[in-house]
Amino acid sequence: MPRNDNEKWQMDLEEYISQGEPEQSEKSTAWKTAIGLQDVDRLKTSEYLLETAKEHIEGRIDIKTAQKRIQSYYEERQTRTEIEEGTKEADIVSARITELLGERTFQFSPAEWKTIHKRLFKDIFPHAGEYRTYNITKSEWVLNGETVLYASADSIRDTLDYDFGQEKEFSYEGLSVDDAVKHIAKFTSGIWQIHPFCDDDVIIGTSQLTQAKSRVALICPNFLASRKGYERGRRRKQSYLQTKVGRECAAA
Repeated sequence: MPRNDNEKWQMDLEEYISQGEPEQSEKSTAWKTAIGLQDVDRLKTSEYLLETAKEHIEGRIDIKTAQKRIQSYYEERQTRTEIEEGTKEADIVSARITELLGERTFQFSPAEWKTIHKRLFKDIFPHAGEYRTYNITKSEWVLNGETVLYASADSIRDTLDYDFGQEKEFSYEGLSVDDAVKHIAKFTSGIWQIHPFCDDDVIIGTSQLTQAKSRVALICPNFLASRKGYERGRRRKQSYLQTKVGRECAAA
């Protein structure tokens, strides 16, 4: 069954962070991040995922075994309720995000984002790892239902190259935690409005976290692993996008 109580999984995993060994704390933080990304995207994970995560955190299984168990859980069960079926994507992607966050390498580039997208959504979406080839508009809940015009399919590569190039030149040295978060939110919002993939929210969130981990982790440790952090980041994104869309509408 899905877990509707956010505090329950937060408390279960927080115990490992506050009382566990350093390795357990690191693994638990990754799982909290992964599950939190699904939660912010309004996707619910299952109790089975939480129990599997605990086994991984405690060192009884490795991340590959955890992924195989979750995959088998949905493949082998012959009878699943509609609610349980609804947790499949969130469970599988959460485990993949956890693996990704546990790795020590990260290349900040559009090519890396394509690779991350493919890794997260392989066998879930047929377009995993591919930029969209058609133009889209969407009604976004983060903008209270406002419709957003995204970058045209023909301009995706050029606009991504430009935004990534600008970000690579930016220095986080000397920034406060708040200013670093503001800058990451601004950059992420720009990429989000390009919307290079058909399904962007989780991939952008994951890439934002890997960017934060690799570039500003020392000045804001664990910030994005908490629900408070997610909500703060979501509000920044919402405020920034609402302001940007409002200005563009006024200028039209």
